[in-house]
Amino acid sequence: DVIINPVVVLHYRMFNTPGLNKFINFWFQEELLVLKNEGINITNVKPLVIIDIDTLIFNKDVFADRILELENCLIDYQNDYVGYLGEGRFFTSEEYQKQALFNSFLPFGAYLDDKIDKMGLRKSPRDIENKGFKIFE
Repeated sequence: DVIINPVVVLHYRMFNTPGLNKFINFWFQEELLVLKNEGINITNVKPLVIIDIDTLIFNKDVFADRILELENCLIDYQNDYVGYLGEGRFFTSEEYQKQALFNSFLPFGAYLDDKIDKMGLRKSPRDIENKGFKIFE
């Protein structure tokens, strides 16, 4: 089966705003329901993810070196962040539930930065090391 992971890549970092992806997804899901009512199978369409191009450029080494796979990051973000509705989830405390709701409003860039930092993978991109520092020589 084909799985559709819709992604909108934007060039303007202003759209990397908490909550925007969540609200756009409400509209996206409404449009998917229209398609479903017209007889189109939407079961394999995942939540829409908005990514600013700077996030991809700054973290491209992590993906190019296969340390992380973009597809897996998208799936995690779609399931546990932007697609989080709380249905069928069990939490050990109310605090964890509130944190999950808060996280659902994070933009993809914040999710990815947090993931990379927690894994200890944060470093300067090779392009900056190879080309950027030559400017100051």
